[in-house]
Amino acid sequence: LFDSPLYEGTFVARKGDSIAGVSAWNGSSLTGFKIERIFLPISWWRSPIFHLVLLGAGIWAAWRWAVAVQATGRSALETRSVFTSIWFLAMMGITFAGAALLFRAWPVISFIGSKVVSDNTKMRHRLFGPFAFGPTSDQEELM
Repeated sequence: LFDSPLYEGTFVARKGDSIAGVSAWNGSSLTGFKIERIFLPISWWRSPIFHLVLLGAGIWAAWRWAVAVQATGRSALETRSVFTSIWFLAMMGITFAGAALLFRAWPVISFIGSKVVSDNTKMRHRLFGPFAFGPTSDQEELM
């Protein structure tokens, strides 16, 4: 493995008595995974018309959710019901939690989306064999 021309080396970081590192492999001559289907054929996912349909469906769903939250909030104000107020707060919590989840997951979603629509199955560099020795706090900083 280490004599292969695709082996790029091992990168090591040191701090006091602690050490951490990872090895790199040039994966450009190897192919990665090719996605054939995610519920629908990939050719559909690449289509600009399908992108517009998905965008429209997302906007419609967000608008319907906003209308439902507004109706629940208005009902909570008019009836002054404890249950309706709790339901409104729960809907607001779901809204904020969903927005935060989307914000945090966006890099992963973007990466997967780019792999789905790309015909390039090559993955340039791959890391393998991580290692670390020493106190855990130093290892986490080094990694």
